[in-house]
Amino acid sequence: MVILGPDSDTSAAADIADYLAAVTGGAQGWVCVGVGIGPFRTVSGRFKFKVWVDGSASWPGEADELVALLTKYSPRLDCYVCPYVLGGPRRAKGTSVAPALVHSDVDGGRLDLVKVGAIPGAFAIGSGSPGNGHPYVLLTRPVLHHQHEQLCRGLGAYSGAADAKVSDNDVLRPPGTFNHKPTVDGGEPVPVPWLLRPTGDRADPEELAALLGVELTDEPPPPRTKSKVTTRGRAAAVVCEEQPEPFDLDAYPRVRRALAKDTGDRSRDTDRVVGACVDAGWLTLANVRWVVRQREDLAERLDKRTDDDVARCWERAGASRENGT
Repeated sequence: MVILGPDSDTSAAADIADYLAAVTGGAQGWVCVGVGIGPFRTVSGRFKFKVWVDGSASWPGEADELVALLTKYSPRLDCYVCPYVLGGPRRAKGTSVAPALVHSDVDGGRLDLVKVGAIPGAFAIGSGSPGNGHPYVLLTRPVLHHQHEQLCRGLGAYSGAADAKVSDNDVLRPPGTFNHKPTVDGGEPVPVPWLLRPTGDRADPEELAALLGVELTDEPPPPRTKSKVTTRGRAAAVVCEEQPEPFDLDAYPRVRRALAKDTGDRSRDTDRVVGACVDAGWLTLANVRWVVRQREDLAERLDKRTDDDVARCWERAGASRENGT
């Protein structure tokens, strides 16, 4: 039984508990959460938080405590949950325990609930903004991690997302909480509601893939290659990008501090994070790609570029250290 304080909203607690039960299923491990404090709008108009706090709870052992904490703090703070049970207490990509769930994040008022509702095993959560929301699909069995991403991309495109979230360490708003971003413009916090509740149905992964128009491959796709032309106009060179590889950030406090320092200059921040990784001595370029992408703004910058900026920063930082500069 969930133990709530005198100011708790029992209906909110029930919504949060129902959501967690739906997305986690019978998996055991860790459920990770994120709390945004002090939302503000940047010069470019993007929303950010002055402080971001990550946390985790063992699952299902601390389920009641997690529900109680989310219920208590969501009326004042922006609360997010990773909908996948992870193998450890850190929110690292590719560490979900047998993912049997697919998700997406649809913005711009483009969420098509009719199409989402036509998928067996689908349900949806509002994000607190009209027409925006998070569609989910429960699967009949777990899939491989790269197949999970393939299905998430397909669900995003199917349900209206221009740039779908596809990672098993994404965090999304659970129902029963509040979206506090409207307070930046003088408004009131907006409840995060259920749009479509789970029916108990589940989708077969292959049948879902056919519906979404995606192919589930037995092997992960090869690393991406990008063509780039240098600023000096030399012939195009092919750059091979390794898949990002997670690591334990707590073991590298200098890297963690570099990542947390947000100057507003994304190029400078990327360079500083990469430099801290080079100074650490033991991290690979694949590790560096992962850590840079832990900052949403830095990942967004990389996705808009046509060159391999992380490799460029890595090579420059290494050369600088070798030359003693």
